[in-house]
Amino acid sequence: MDDKTYNAQKRRLRGLGKKWFKCLGLGWWKVDIEYDRDGKSFTVKEPAFGIDQFQIARVHVDWEYSQANVIWNIPAVRGRADRQLEEDFLHESAHILIREMREWANHRKAEDAVRHEERVVTALANAFRWIWLEATEVAERSRKRRRHKK
Repeated sequence: MDDKTYNAQKRRLRGLGKKWFKCLGLGWWKVDIEYDRDGKSFTVKEPAFGIDQFQIARVHVDWEYSQANVIWNIPAVRGRADRQLEEDFLHESAHILIREMREWANHRKAEDAVRHEERVVTALANAFRWIWLEATEVAERSRKRRRHKK
């Protein structure tokens, strides 16, 4: 991947960080973002699912210190449309918010905890996006009403 393409994908992710981290309550977290340029380490055998799983990102969370590290698979990012990348970004960010709950599932199999976490973060990502779209629509209607009154 050439430098221009690599840097363009990093800018896309940085833009999503500026848009979402504060809204999601992650503005006070220390979130380090890394970019895996070739993405070769991202196709892994996922024991929780028993299949080869292709990942767009990895998230490591030290919730007790409000710190997280997100590593983005840049070739996978490049292949995503803007809307899908935003959904992926929200999904990975939701992992930061709820990762500590995985420890409460110790009485169950680890695979079950991971599967449950994936379902929850997908639902949260969808909710975040829906709230954003609704708020944007309400703001636009309000602007139109104010212009109409003038």
